[in-house]
Amino acid sequence: MDYEIDYASGIVLFKQPIPAADASGNPLFIVATFEAASGGEQRLVAAGRAALDVRQLAGMVRLDSLRLGLTAVNADQVGDPYRLLGGDLRVLRFGALDVSAEVAYAERGDSAGFGALAKASYSLFKGAFTLGAGYMRIDREFTNPANVALQPGLTEVNVKSALKLGPTALLAEHSSQQFELQGLGREHSRVGIVQSVLPNLQLDAGVASDLVTGGLGGGLGSSDATVANLKTKWGPSRDVQLWTEVQRHLSLDGQELAPDFWGFGGSYRLTPAVALEAGQRFVSRTDSLGHYSVSNVGVRADVGRGTQAWGGYQLSGGINGAGNAAVVGLRNRLQLTSDLSVNVMFERRAGVGSAAVTDPVRALPFLQTEDNYWSAGAGLELLPKHGPYRLSARGEYKDGALQSSRLVTVAGDVAFDASLALLSRQQFTQNALLGAPLSRQLSSVWGLAFRPAHSDRLNMLAKFQWTDQRNPIGGGVLVSQGAEQRMIGAAEMIWTPAPALELGARYAMRRTRAEGLYPDSTPQALVAWADYVGGRMRIALSPWLSLRGDGRLLIERASGATTWDGSPSLAVRPVNGLEIATGYRFGDLTDPDFSVRGGHGLFVTLSATLTEKLFPTAAEFWRSRF
Repeated sequence: MDYEIDYASGIVLFKQPIPAADASGNPLFIVATFEAASGGEQRLVAAGRAALDVRQLAGMVRLDSLRLGLTAVNADQVGDPYRLLGGDLRVLRFGALDVSAEVAYAERGDSAGFGALAKASYSLFKGAFTLGAGYMRIDREFTNPANVALQPGLTEVNVKSALKLGPTALLAEHSSQQFELQGLGREHSRVGIVQSVLPNLQLDAGVASDLVTGGLGGGLGSSDATVANLKTKWGPSRDVQLWTEVQRHLSLDGQELAPDFWGFGGSYRLTPAVALEAGQRFVSRTDSLGHYSVSNVGVRADVGRGTQAWGGYQLSGGINGAGNAAVVGLRNRLQLTSDLSVNVMFERRAGVGSAAVTDPVRALPFLQTEDNYWSAGAGLELLPKHGPYRLSARGEYKDGALQSSRLVTVAGDVAFDASLALLSRQQFTQNALLGAPLSRQLSSVWGLAFRPAHSDRLNMLAKFQWTDQRNPIGGGVLVSQGAEQRMIGAAEMIWTPAPALELGARYAMRRTRAEGLYPDSTPQALVAWADYVGGRMRIALSPWLSLRGDGRLLIERASGATTWDGSPSLAVRPVNGLEIATGYRFGDLTDPDFSVRGGHGLFVTLSATLTEKLFPTAAEFWRSRF
């Protein structure tokens, strides 16, 4: 809206002059951010945390828990290194006393400061009465980029209490916050009652007082408001839940910070793990925003113990959307039958680029250009539990101002018996990046897997791959722009002569055909043949430590040129399911089909195994390696 970019000459053209200051005299600046694909200096970002229950060491057997923790963060940034060191303590006794404290020291550039936090809670009469309090103090020069809520110069105190008398609960709370740098103070107090009228009807009513003093740049003055609010929850059946909510001002002196509103909504549980939710809220303001409404529709699913996934869609009416940033997402999995499932995904991002740098809607912690786009995807999986075949299909569509893409994938395999299986994957991708030519790829991969029926130590795979590309992203074998086709025939073998030793070998032959241009734009047909040989070895020194080695060699037939790489590495498994490998990669092999991204140099990889199982057929062994 404000400028155009000439990518050929690297010039930014503003559509109108940029003034030096705004109408209020505040200076205006032009800020440009960019990324470099290579050539930048490497910097280390590392963090770690450790916690230990020292109850037995301290001899305090009457405590449920006495836990000490230590946290350290190091970010080696150019000209502005960041360091953070923190320690924490938590004490639990008989489930009635819970005390925790934390202190942290942060250093960034020439600024350094401390942050401290303390919380305590105590319960009496088997939990009928609870009392809790907290205190937090943040120095003026303490910073934590991972938590923008920890504002420098913040002091916060809060007290909460609750008393339960049968179906009635009395609640009281008070909190106070002081922001030194902004010259802003805020106090909040509330008393309320929660009453169960019927077994399935609950009322939550209360009166709250909010006092805000001081001001911010933007004209915010003081505000002293008292409001009454009422919430109801009604469950007419086990699967249906309805709610209503209303808030009204009893008194107001100064600006209106929390508007009056009323709303209603409900949820319907489709299955024990999936529920549909919907809500409507009507807001009434006395300022220029006037009246508007907010609608919400979503799905909530319990995917495991203590874990819940949800997706929602929000619509706002009556507000000028030019200054709003919105992220809308929905992801669902529907199990049609025991063997057939459908996955659906939708996402829309609009106006996120105009959000504040610290706004959580951005792709933090790495600041980048936020694209306005919408995307949708759907997948189908046919996974018979006892069938010899598997089939999956997936499609994705993304339309954005900076980047658009299309993806269609169909994959499947058939196990003829425990020793022989056929695997296949077909894929189409298309990418359109602003300022770059349209990139498209069509590929087809077929593989025949074999394993002797009497042993699972030897696994073999014969594979054929055909690829047709237009303007390949990252460059192709012969051309970086234009058309290129590749055919690859490969044979791979993995042999495990002993439980602690695994050997792998692979041979491939590739034919590449491309359409290039001479310097005078005359078409040129290019054809190249290449041979590839690779091998790897793994030696398990112990259940948690192993040595690995990989080697690759690529030979171009026409020129006789050879490129290679080798990477010895050490892998550690501190716990089952987690593996950390580090090593060094030598050589100069760079190829879209046969090399590893990253090139030569030191590397560290972290991998996790969520499930471990045996492979009863050759198809299951090669499926993740295909």
